[in-house]
Amino acid sequence: MPMPWKKILSSISVSLFTFALFFIQMNQPVMQSEKNVLGVQAQEGCALKSKGDANCDGQISNIDFEIWRQEFLKIVNTTNANFNFEDDDIVSLLDYEIWREQYLASPIYDCGENCAPLTIEGDEEATLPGGRPSFFRGFADPSMRKDPLSDRLWLGYSWPNIHVVNNSTLIPGIDTHLAYSDDNGAHWQFSGTLFPSYPDTNPLTGATGYTVNEVVNLLPVEKNGQATWYAVHLTYFIPQEGGLLERPIQSFRMEITRAASPPELADSPAATLGAQKTAQEWGVDIYLSDLSPEVADCKLWNEPALYYENDTLYTLMRCLRFTQQGKPDTKHSNQVVFATDAQGDIKSWNWRYVGSFAGEQAATELGGEGLTQLDIVKSKHGDLLAIMTPDTWSTDLNEFIHYGCRVVKLDSIDPPVLSRNQQGQLDLVANILATDLDEIGPAACTYDPNSVNGIIMTRRMKNAQGLSASLHQTYIKP
Repeated sequence: MPMPWKKILSSISVSLFTFALFFIQMNQPVMQSEKNVLGVQAQEGCALKSKGDANCDGQISNIDFEIWRQEFLKIVNTTNANFNFEDDDIVSLLDYEIWREQYLASPIYDCGENCAPLTIEGDEEATLPGGRPSFFRGFADPSMRKDPLSDRLWLGYSWPNIHVVNNSTLIPGIDTHLAYSDDNGAHWQFSGTLFPSYPDTNPLTGATGYTVNEVVNLLPVEKNGQATWYAVHLTYFIPQEGGLLERPIQSFRMEITRAASPPELADSPAATLGAQKTAQEWGVDIYLSDLSPEVADCKLWNEPALYYENDTLYTLMRCLRFTQQGKPDTKHSNQVVFATDAQGDIKSWNWRYVGSFAGEQAATELGGEGLTQLDIVKSKHGDLLAIMTPDTWSTDLNEFIHYGCRVVKLDSIDPPVLSRNQQGQLDLVANILATDLDEIGPAACTYDPNSVNGIIMTRRMKNAQGLSASLHQTYIKP
């Protein structure tokens, strides 16, 4: 039976030399998943090489320890575990210490078989006429928040589906659904559709199709014994001809709403927030990209989040920039922050640009080219946390590739600053993976410290039968 390295490493405290010898002299067989890992050459873009990632898979794991062990003992003649390669060209005990420190400091959880599905009573995956499973279905993009005036938890999430116009015309749709739990997340009940997709016409071209609503982020604010709920989500147009691949960039915009309760958000007035490429014909109330030269080239917004502090409402979102070839430029698509006092008519709120963060440097440290799918929460100890997904763009797959969820402490939102430890490294709280999925990886995560679910992760599968997604409980509770 494989040795539980993580448990041993977490529970034993001895000197570096003794600790290292204990492991390297053991006649412990290599785990099945670790076979054939040696001889991996360092490669360009190995973001975590200097932190202990010997096989350049974006993770610091016991596989990297096994590579170090065999190279240190000269069982093999490679030097992939030379983590301080800028100072020397040998594999030494110093490289072990680099690996050990990062391995213990970055709790890794693999959301595979042990990551239980989250069931929502009363809500089912989308089906086609006749009851067949839709080839675009499931539950995704969760946002979980506790009601400040009760023990109820609320969960907003995307519900992908297919609109069947006729036997030959199928149009993808995405609705935003709402569920609640009165027992801290042990059981969830479907509440209703928050923002449905609906038939629409592109005002620029006259093309017919559907406007869809996804990636919602919820936020309650309690003042003087009353609660105000805010929601922000992405909305855009999917044409009948071409479907998801032909979504016009001019239709991408954010909508923000407020109400006394989550269900009431469905019928509340909304303000439309545009980016550089959003066409005015889609009802833009304010172009956030006009607020600063730093965001003037943000072609569109994506994956929004909300936060409230000192009588100020903050909305955070990804500024998507594009290459000259028209592909998403994940390296330069950082997170940006805007603020408002949220007073008066929602369409006339005064917004200001706060700043940007979580750019290329942070993304590289966390194992991606960019960072997306942001959620801002407080830990159970009161620390401010940013939950983010490292990603890159695959030209071959024409798809964003996700590398799991990272939880990092924040020093502040205004200005936006990610926390760093005494060594200058990001203060990483959790690293959640899903290594059993195919190459597009998992999707967004959310968290509320009052839930028994811990961090909730979206798992997604894309194959010849379509795209499906599901929500899963990690039970990680930072």
